[in-house]
Amino acid sequence: MRIILLMIACSVLHFLAGAQPVIKGHVVNAETGVPVPGSSVFISNTARGTVSSGDGSFYLDNIPESSQLQLVISSIGYHTRVYNVNSNQLPMDIKAELLPKVDELDNVTIEAYEAETWDKWGKLFLENFLGYSINARYCRIMNTEDIRFRYYKKTKRLEAIADKPLIIENRALGYRIQYQMEQFEVKFDEKSSFFAGYTLFQELNTKPKNRWINAREKAYFGSMKHFLQALYNNNLEEAGFQVRRMKRIPNKEKERVRAMWRKGAITGNIFEGATVKITTPKQSAGTSDTLQTNDVNHPDSLAYYRIVLRQNDFVDEYERHSLTADSLILSNTPPHKTFWFPDYLEVTYKYGLESQAYLDFYRETRNPYYQRSLIFLADKKSAMSFDRRGNYWPVQNIYTSAWWGFMERICNMLPIEYVPESKNAK
Repeated sequence: MRIILLMIACSVLHFLAGAQPVIKGHVVNAETGVPVPGSSVFISNTARGTVSSGDGSFYLDNIPESSQLQLVISSIGYHTRVYNVNSNQLPMDIKAELLPKVDELDNVTIEAYEAETWDKWGKLFLENFLGYSINARYCRIMNTEDIRFRYYKKTKRLEAIADKPLIIENRALGYRIQYQMEQFEVKFDEKSSFFAGYTLFQELNTKPKNRWINAREKAYFGSMKHFLQALYNNNLEEAGFQVRRMKRIPNKEKERVRAMWRKGAITGNIFEGATVKITTPKQSAGTSDTLQTNDVNHPDSLAYYRIVLRQNDFVDEYERHSLTADSLILSNTPPHKTFWFPDYLEVTYKYGLESQAYLDFYRETRNPYYQRSLIFLADKKSAMSFDRRGNYWPVQNIYTSAWWGFMERICNMLPIEYVPESKNAK
């Protein structure tokens, strides 16, 4: 009987060992098959990473549970390889073949650009990449010399490029971040910025200080990660979130006034004084008189035009009723779910107020209100997938503005594994 029990126990241990969340493999040159030692191997947006040994081998354990993880393998002089990994597929053994980079001539490009310096664009890069909030003040990029800029004058775009991973010390949250930047772009006409890359976290020390614990919770509660976890668990209201649909409708009256100005129906500087061409009922078609007017009650007065042209280009219309998770989720098949929505969603977090830094950034002189964010899908035909950790994909399909547009930057980024110690930060 003892022998049988021992055999059963050994079988169970063998099964558990074989089912552990492990990824191992070798990194080799795709053209020669020679090992590539010193390659960076990590799960993006986590603290799980390693470096390939002299024979190109690597071993990663304790992989976080998720239906969509990205295994990133990179080395200087090679193109990065990214593998989409489902934790249910583990353990895995991968042979990663890296293609050597071919030297690219900067002057061979579809659109002409100007090579720019850190002195000119560094401040703007830091603001859009690290962020504008207080936490950004405690973040430092250790290798800014590896960043170069391209300015496209024709389309008024700024692009940042880094051939090496950026090393960032975030002393606000207590992380050392290795960020492999794949894209960074500022579109000046659209007043928008976008960046994408792969992130590896490392604790600055093994026992985070209390201020780091508190700062991480402050960054988490009310964040997009927090919202998606609440959506997944169907407890939006309990977590403090209110969600409403929003439509952004073009301001037709502003379009009409702007069109009159462009066609010459309004001449001069409309904000300093102008003449307005109007047609009276007594006149025949095609004839007009010129009238100088400042009567605010006149439908075509200069004062009225000034008011209209100072309005927003769009009028936002909100639904009165809040949405539940069921009204957003399309597919409810764990370990991941999908959600979709038309137009915009307004997400308000009622357990947190806007910061003074946020109000200062938008030049608001009012008192702080609840943290309010807007999100929309770039591709209206595609749904978003997400899991219980708040991990979502494809990341390039969702855009944020207002509070999340201000806060969702590197300085407030948390790893997938992060779990707050308190249940809520009321």
